[in-house]
Amino acid sequence: MTTTTMGTETTTPKANWIELCVICALFVALALIGIIWEITSGLLTSGIDGIMLLAICLMMGGIFSLMILVMVYQAGVLPFFRAKPAAQAAPKSPAAAPATAVAKSAAPVPATSPAAAPPLQASHPLAAVEPGYPEPPPAPKPAAKPAPAPAAKPQDS
Repeated sequence: MTTTTMGTETTTPKANWIELCVICALFVALALIGIIWEITSGLLTSGIDGIMLLAICLMMGGIFSLMILVMVYQAGVLPFFRAKPAAQAAPKSPAAAPATAVAKSAAPVPATSPAAAPPLQASHPLAAVEPGYPEPPPAPKPAAKPAPAPAAKPQDS
């Protein structure tokens, strides 16, 4: 069945980051409530059960907090963790100067022209491309034929 007959729409993985963050925040809040309850009830001082419960609450709170940070970062909400764009970070090389002078001297190209589009860049640098399968080892040489047995000599009688 198609989406038109079912009346549903497909979503991208980034489309539901808010819902996932809310679910993660719920588990972080439950972990914090567990830690507070454990300290206030005196369970922490009662033995290994309190220590293990504290460790589980801290682990769940840490894991889900990390998940929230990763999802918010991937959604682009945290701008201070973003890397600087490569155009601003890399200084202009001297080889780029003659290319810009040639481009300025050329006639202006209309914005709708395909020539006005930026040049295509490879999706992966050449070093990141995985090599093909290695060559198979050479076939073993056939075994040598055994040497013929020496001819039997008649014994002297």
